[in-house]
Amino acid sequence: MRNNGGSGEIYYVILRGGEGKHILANECEKMKLLETLVVIKKEVEFKVGAYCILDNQVELLLEIKGVLLSNIIEMLITIYTEYSINILRTHKDMLLTVYHQEQLSSFREVINAVIRMHNKPVKYNIVQDVDHYWWSSYRSYKSYGSHKAHLISPILDGEVILAGIDADIKKAIRIFVKCHKDQQCLEELGRE
Repeated sequence: MRNNGGSGEIYYVILRGGEGKHILANECEKMKLLETLVVIKKEVEFKVGAYCILDNQVELLLEIKGVLLSNIIEMLITIYTEYSINILRTHKDMLLTVYHQEQLSSFREVINAVIRMHNKPVKYNIVQDVDHYWWSSYRSYKSYGSHKAHLISPILDGEVILAGIDADIKKAIRIFVKCHKDQQCLEELGRE
């Protein structure tokens, strides 16, 4: 795999509500999940390469080094569960659980996972364009490197993806954005 800005292992993880229920249906719940990731990043070293939060699931691309994926996931589930039960009065069958996790070994797998993740809101007819969905890292990538990026998403570590596209960050961002809408671009990236 190309140098992705780090030397850790990259994982694609999907967490869902029990029985596929909508446990992240409002903005406060989605924001709390992002805040929980910020808290965990202060305690454990890992990078968030991409995310997309839907009403019934959260998808994450994580780069980890020197820590177990299971520890990060357990912390996320534990902290969010405490919030859900104590603050939201959520019933236990609606809590986050691991639905899918896989280690990605090539840049093609990584970029495909990220673009598929970012395009889920379009696929599920939540929005018509990936740029209109607030709860994914796509918009943060578009402004990555500017002062606005941290305000949009303080958890994103864009170099996990961008360094694998091109050493010039501005060029990498242009290519990244183009590949979300152009399948041929994606195929060419995957061949390199």
